[in-house]
Amino acid sequence: MDKNIFEDLSSVTFLSEKNDCSLFAYGSSTKKRKHNLVMGRLFDFHLMDMFEFGINAKTFLSMTSFLGINDPQSNEPSNKSYATHSKPAVIFQGGGFQNDPLLRKLKPFFTDYFKGEEFTRFNLLTLDHVIVFTAVNLDEVTEETRAEIGFAEIGQLIMFRHYKVQCGLCSFLG
Repeated sequence: MDKNIFEDLSSVTFLSEKNDCSLFAYGSSTKKRKHNLVMGRLFDFHLMDMFEFGINAKTFLSMTSFLGINDPQSNEPSNKSYATHSKPAVIFQGGGFQNDPLLRKLKPFFTDYFKGEEFTRFNLLTLDHVIVFTAVNLDEVTEETRAEIGFAEIGQLIMFRHYKVQCGLCSFLG
């Protein structure tokens, strides 16, 4: 029987030290756990947090879906995606991020994972993408709606969305 990579974290800590990184993501798909994603962070090369997520099969996209990604270096605004060192705005929606104990732990984790360098002030004209996390309590949703979105379980659902921001003023000024 194959050993799960997270039963023994020595390989994760080894790779973390070798590459001098503190964040990791591991995707897998098995018969028991389809479309699984494990994300974690380390401090001083020791595990601090690790969360496991199930990806909804209806919203799951294969790698071939991302072949047409736009070029961030393009001079054409319609062909421009976000730049490598750009700063996203991170938004958390839903009462679960304040009320649910697990989601209260996830909020700072996601903030650390996606934020990069922190700015106290920035120019809104430089904002080119937004990451939105929405918490939905499936206990309060009807069975028909749960079936429609692909979840029969109850509990919290986190929807992750990533948006490209296009400023109408930018095209006017350009």
